[in-house]
Amino acid sequence: MNKYVLGLMLTVAVLAAGAGAAYATLTPTSSLVPTITINTPSGPLLTLKTSELAALPQQTVTVSINGTPTTEQGPSLSALLTFAGVQYSSACKNDELRYWIQATDAKAEAVTLTAGELDPGFGNRPAILSISENGKFLTSKGARLVVPNDSGARDLQSIRVITVGRAPAQIADPPSCATSGAVSTPPVGSLMINGDVSSPTTYTFAQLQAMPQASQTVSFLSGTTPTTLSETGPSIWSLVLAAKPKFLACDKNDELRFVVEVTSSQDGYAALMSLAELDPTLNNTMSLASLVENGASQASQGPRSTVPGDVKGGRYVSGAAVITVLRPPTELHIPSCQKSK
Repeated sequence: MNKYVLGLMLTVAVLAAGAGAAYATLTPTSSLVPTITINTPSGPLLTLKTSELAALPQQTVTVSINGTPTTEQGPSLSALLTFAGVQYSSACKNDELRYWIQATDAKAEAVTLTAGELDPGFGNRPAILSISENGKFLTSKGARLVVPNDSGARDLQSIRVITVGRAPAQIADPPSCATSGAVSTPPVGSLMINGDVSSPTTYTFAQLQAMPQASQTVSFLSGTTPTTLSETGPSIWSLVLAAKPKFLACDKNDELRFVVEVTSSQDGYAALMSLAELDPTLNNTMSLASLVENGASQASQGPRSTVPGDVKGGRYVSGAAVITVLRPPTELHIPSCQKSK
C-alpha cells in the first residue's frame, strides 16, 4: 500500500478515537500550513492538510467566480465525507436526505448544503474542495468550496472546518430507524412550522389555501420511472419567512447557514433543503407545499413538498406535516457578533 495513503488512514484511526471531544476543541488553530477538520456532533473525524486532499480522487469543474470563468480542481465534498467515515443508515429510507454539511472558512463565515443537494441523483450540486485554481495550487490559502449549479453565494475560500450532522426527527420514524419524534403529529391536512423561528405556527389546510398560490409542472424519476406532475400551493419560502427565522443580524450571510426539514405525517419520512435553494434571490427552486396535485386536493393526506430540478423524487415529501427551520451550530467565533461560539 502507498505509504502516503497509509499515513492518512492512520490519522483517521487516531483522531476517530477522540470522537467524544467537545466542539470547543475541534476548531483548528492558525498554522502556516492550512488544515481542514471534519466534525460531527459527536466530535472530530479527522484533520487533513490542504496538500493531503490530493490523495483523494480529483474532480475538475469550470465555474464563474466574480463573473470570470475559473477552472477548479479537488476532491468532491461527498468523497471527503466518505473518506472521513460518514455513513448513512441503510435501515432508514433515503437516510442521506436528512443530513446537512456546513463549511466554515478562516474568517468564520459559513454556508450549509444538504447531502441531497450534493448527490447527482437528487439536487445535483456535487461540490468540490478545490486545491488548484486555474492550475495554481492553493496550499498557502487552503481549499476553496466550489458549488457547481449554484448561485455562487456558497463559494468560500480558505475552508477550515467541515461539520456534518443529521437533522432531528420531528415525527417518530419507523422502528427500523430507532428515533423518536420531537413533536406530536399535527391534525391531518395541517402544516406545522417550527424550529429556529420566532413565530412557530400551525396552519390548517384552509389557511394554506387562503395564501398566495403558485402552480408548476415538475418532472423527476420515481425509481427509474419518469414522472410528471402538476402542483399548486404556497411556496415553502413564504411559509418559512412568515415564521421569522432567527437570523443573526450581526452576520450578514447568516441565512446561508440554515436548512429546512420537511417531515411526513405518514411514516416520519423526512428530507432537507437548504435555505439557499429556496431563496428567490439565490437558487430559487420555487419549492411548494402543494395542496393540489394533478387537479386532486391533498386535504385528506396533507401537502406535498416539491423540489423542481431534482433528478429523483426523494425530496418530494408526501403528507408533509412539519416544516422545521434549523441552524447548524456555529463552529468558529464570528468577529462581527459578540456572542458566537
